[in-house]
Parts: sequence; C-alpha cells; structure tokens
Amino acid sequence: MSKSTELTGDWDASLVRNPALSSVSALNRTREARIGTSRKPLLCMGSGSPARHTASRMSEENVTLLRELESDWHREWDRGEVSVRPEHWHPEVEFLPRRTATEGAYRGISGIEAFVADTIETFEKFEFQVELEDLGDQVLAWGTIHVRARGSGLEMDIPTGGLYGFRDGKIVRWEDFGSKDAALEAAGMPK
Repeated sequence: MSKSTELTGDWDASLVRNPALSSVSALNRTREARIGTSRKPLLCMGSGSPARHTASRMSEENVTLLRELESDWHREWDRGEVSVRPEHWHPEVEFLPRRTATEGAYRGISGIEAFVADTIETFEKFEFQVELEDLGDQVLAWGTIHVRARGSGLEMDIPTGGLYGFRDGKIVRWEDFGSKDAALEAAGMPK
C-alpha cells in the first residue's frame, strides 16, 4: 500500500532523501559533480542580439529540444534505461533542481549524469508533466513532477516552475524555482 501526498510551495527534498526512504550513498557518490549552490544570471543563447526571426527560430528549436528530452525521459524511464545525451547539454551546464538546496548544484555533463543516477536510485517513479513557454532567450517550464520513493512507496506531486537557458543550441542552465510565478519573477516578467 502506498502513501500519497501533494506538496505545494517550497518542499524539503530530505523528505524523500533520507535513510528511511532511500540509500544515502547517492549523496556521497556524486559530491564531486556538485560544486556549491551559487546563483548566476541565466545565460542567453549566443552573443549579441540576433535578428528577430533568427531568435524566434532558435527559441522554437529550444522548445522542440525540451519536448524531445521529455519524451525520451519517459520512454527510457519505462524501460529502465535513462541516458544522458551530451549533444543536448552544454559542457558548462549548471542544473539546479529544487533538491539543490540540500545537495548542491549539478555541473557539467558529469553533473547531469549524477542527477540521473541520483533520481534512479531514489525514485521508482519520476514523471513530469510540464507546460513550456518561449520567453525569447529562455524557456519557462512549469507543472508537476509525480514521484514514488524507492523503499517506502511514498508518492507525491511536486510543483515545479523554472527557467532553461541555452548556449550554442544546448541547455546551459536549468533552475527550478518551485512555481510558474516564482520563475516569471526570476525572469523579471510579470506574473
């Protein structure tokens, strides 16, 4: 029998990342891929300001890339074969999910691989349903992540809302602010 709960607002990743729910070894195993939790401004695509039609095309390509990654994640998770494709991630990627507050940032391709390994080790289920909105040089993503913890079977819906940044057609940054409104505020846009 599984327990179910829904979390709103800020949540504490330690609720699903403790010895009663999963192995702590994932924390120790991937520390070298994490270096602090500094918050830098999102990096934008390319340099300078591209022509409007080029920026629009690039933005559409960014949204398409994110949809492909979402589809691949769900298909691979169901088969138990989640992989990281370096061609989608900038070598200097900084990945800041909500659990960064307790575990630190994931940096570089090895950081993305560590995030995937941690997620697989911690959760039996990790399904995200997000909406994507092109903000020009960033993409806003918001929705929920439905998880079931290994061991305890605890299930919960975690709200998500964050910003993707791109460089050279690859993801260079993701930061989850926990809600669409908080992400829009971080982007300097009205709610």
